[in-house]
Amino acid sequence: MARRLLAAGNQVVAWNRSAAKLKALIADGAHAAASPSDVAARADLIGLCLTSHEVVEEIAWGPQGLFAVPLNGPKVVADFSTGSPSSAATFATRAQAHGALWVDAPVSGGVVACRQRLPARWSYSLEAGKSR
Repeated sequence: MARRLLAAGNQVVAWNRSAAKLKALIADGAHAAASPSDVAARADLIGLCLTSHEVVEEIAWGPQGLFAVPLNGPKVVADFSTGSPSSAATFATRAQAHGALWVDAPVSGGVVACRQRLPARWSYSLEAGKSR
């Protein structure tokens, strides 16, 4: 996802639990962040793509997490991670208390499926929720 944003000419501030993956993104033009809280300080739209809701919990609310320091303006957190609907609802409520909008948008099929199925010029969105 970050590489697609870079290829489209967007600025990307990146942090990764893996130093090697972060280094590769920096080589592709992303700006390195020191921590998730550094990402939150430098970006208005934050994307998460993690392996579980437990990892999301740590990245968002851990000691160096997105919400470890007060936000410097409105933020949107798009969570592309695999997790439970109840965790997503809890995360949305907690993010709102910090002045952020939490969007649950899990990726189906992972990176390989995304690369194989969706050409760079396409945009794909799947939305669900209660009607108002």
